[in-house]
Amino acid sequence: MTIGQRIRQKRQEMGLTVDDLASKLGKNRATVYRYESDAIKNLPISILVPLAEVLNTTPGDLMGQDRDDEISEASSRATALDGILGYYPYHYVQAIELYEMLSEENQEKTLKYMQRLKELQDMDFDVLLAAHSKDSSTEEQLKQDALKIMEKAKK
Repeated sequence: MTIGQRIRQKRQEMGLTVDDLASKLGKNRATVYRYESDAIKNLPISILVPLAEVLNTTPGDLMGQDRDDEISEASSRATALDGILGYYPYHYVQAIELYEMLSEENQEKTLKYMQRLKELQDMDFDVLLAAHSKDSSTEEQLKQDALKIMEKAKK
């Protein structure tokens, strides 16, 4: 059984029409038909998670991890992602998924870029500490300024 067939089966088991599922996903019916007909190969986790939530199942189940005859690399990945989703916010999973889509060269560049961002963030904090060591700021003021820098670094 394919992913599309499992999506259709789960939808029908829940008594949902294609239009019902499309509405719950914020998609149009043509998109749901494409999912169910396997027109989209290797559905990304950003599609599988909402589908699984609406269909009261897991991404791994949609990918066939629970079927002995179809256990594959894709289902192993789904199992791992199911576990990750239990521990980390969804944007972490999106970052991992995007990272995996990059070429090896661009993965290396991404890691270097992230390391540089972290260094800049730490440098901002060191500058803050140095500035406050020269004035009479309280520990509470230092904490507030540090939080502002951390928020700025997130943007």
